[in-house]
Amino acid sequence: MDESKQRDAGADRGSLEECEAELDHLREENQQLRASAEAFGELAERLKQVLEGERGRASHEWSGTSGAVIDRRLGEAPHADSTGSSEDD
Repeated sequence: MDESKQRDAGADRGSLEECEAELDHLREENQQLRASAEAFGELAERLKQVLEGERGRASHEWSGTSGAVIDRRLGEAPHADSTGSSEDD
């Protein structure tokens, strides 16, 4: 084999090894992205369930207050005196 063919064969071997290394890297990255996507999907599903529960609870609280707004921090509806303003005014 002459010198130029040996260089070309060496270059081809190097290119092939580089391609294989890049392919391995991309497969690993793909696997990590799929795992992240799965974890994100699970998180989104849990968040959806929590939000649906909150909406249901808020709807139930609203329907039981005769239209009064519940301040969840206080845990009860504000009380109004005969003038229609709250006791805290």
